[in-house]
Amino acid sequence: HADTDPPSAVYSQYFDGSTCTAQCAAWATFKAGLASSGYTSVHLYGDMDPVGYTCTDPTATQQIADMIRTTAATSISCGGHVWSQCDRYEGEFWMDPPSVCDLSNCPNPGWIVRPCIGYNCYYSGLNSDTCGAPNQTITIEFF
Repeated sequence: HADTDPPSAVYSQYFDGSTCTAQCAAWATFKAGLASSGYTSVHLYGDMDPVGYTCTDPTATQQIADMIRTTAATSISCGGHVWSQCDRYEGEFWMDPPSVCDLSNCPNPGWIVRPCIGYNCYYSGLNSDTCGAPNQTITIEFF
């Protein structure tokens, strides 16, 4: 990341075919730890997309943090992309969704983080299938 400061909030988990118990617990901790002010950028990336997406607009970055923290169904435009969250599964985080909470939940390739879906960890993926995704690490960092 271009920032020289360490991230102040990080979610980084390995997603595979097992149940997402640890990933969901880490998501709850991450959400609860997000501050209500002070972030200036956010970076979403992983094994399948090491460059990922970055938002460097402080206002939009804080709105993204707030939507994740509160599990609000909303979309925020930043960095030429739409950062979106659906209010199901304790937060279903999308990049460039067809619409907020669209029922077409399996884009391929897609960018979806849904650690609390309850089925298994094949339902989260970045730059890959999102229902039957390959094993991968997904990271979200707020600075």
